[in-house]
Amino acid sequence: MIKVLHVINGLGIGGTENMLFKILANYRTNKRLSHTILVLRGESFYSDKIKSLDYEVIHLKVNKMNFFFKQAKLLKIIKNHDIISSWLYHADLISFIYGKFILKKKVIWNIRHSNLDKKYNKWSTNLIVKINAKLSRKIDFMTFNSNKAFDSHIKAKYHIKDYSIIPNGFDLDEMYFNSFERVNVRNIYNVDEHTPFIISVGRWNIQKNYQGLLKSLSSLKKLVDFKAALIGDGLESSNVELKRLIDYHSLSEQVYLLGPQKNIRSYMSAADIYVSASIGESFSNAIAEAMACELNCVVTDVGDSRIIVDNTGLVVNPNNNYELTNAIHSLIQNNKWVYRNRQARKRIKDKYDISKVVRAYKILFLSLFEE
Repeated sequence: MIKVLHVINGLGIGGTENMLFKILANYRTNKRLSHTILVLRGESFYSDKIKSLDYEVIHLKVNKMNFFFKQAKLLKIIKNHDIISSWLYHADLISFIYGKFILKKKVIWNIRHSNLDKKYNKWSTNLIVKINAKLSRKIDFMTFNSNKAFDSHIKAKYHIKDYSIIPNGFDLDEMYFNSFERVNVRNIYNVDEHTPFIISVGRWNIQKNYQGLLKSLSSLKKLVDFKAALIGDGLESSNVELKRLIDYHSLSEQVYLLGPQKNIRSYMSAADIYVSASIGESFSNAIAEAMACELNCVVTDVGDSRIIVDNTGLVVNPNNNYELTNAIHSLIQNNKWVYRNRQARKRIKDKYDISKVVRAYKILFLSLFEE
């Protein structure tokens, strides 16, 4: 039995955590592979979800005060596994030190970030990226979830020997347009069928550019009637800065702040247009999920968003509020928002089905062990 240990910072709501969950949820039993998840922090959103799939989830509950005392347990866990597959930069560093350097294990770094501009990242993230770049020549394998992520890390002087670009994958049996859920959600928020309903999903973060999105919606308000929903961690009315922006742009009647939601499919089904105003993405889960639910998409040309959407949606330059407003307006003015975008769903099915991603990881684990 080949024992794979997935090391990740936490299991809160996020694109990386979501993708790890989906890979594990769609993994078929294999007598040669077993999976354990080591979480550096405590319990969070995906913890029980992954446990319910009958995987062992170990929460190390590390913090600045207890890290020294947790090292023995960390070493014991890693020692009992054959391959260490780490997710996110802090976990990559931990996996190198304890997995590769001390215990000489096979280590995979799963890299899922593309905008390494210093002004859009925490100083601690910038520091760890620099450290990891120095250590990267010793890593056995790296996966990138987008072409942009690969290019960005080449520029960041990562030494990349063996790698693969494995895009995010999606379960089309879970993500689809549901007419019943559409009616239900629109009734809850009093959005009639004659009103365009715009949606954007993602956490409150500078790279998601909600400031630019709200500015564009403010301009759009002068042209057409619409409703919009912002969904994600930090997108609640308790967010003082966000609420101030909405009030400043006089959008309190148009924009709903819904915070994190469990059943994203319901809201994607309820909406007519998906908008991503991001100034930094690698591979956007939300864009692909919107496409799987047959939404018309307007996205900025960051990360692999242009590749994901291809000719099924509209792509505008990042940080260009004029272009963003015009693109959304064109969909409404031409009545394209009235119709579901079946070509968008077909593209996700053809290119990004979760089964292809699971198969790619399975082949990677087996081949790396056999080496």
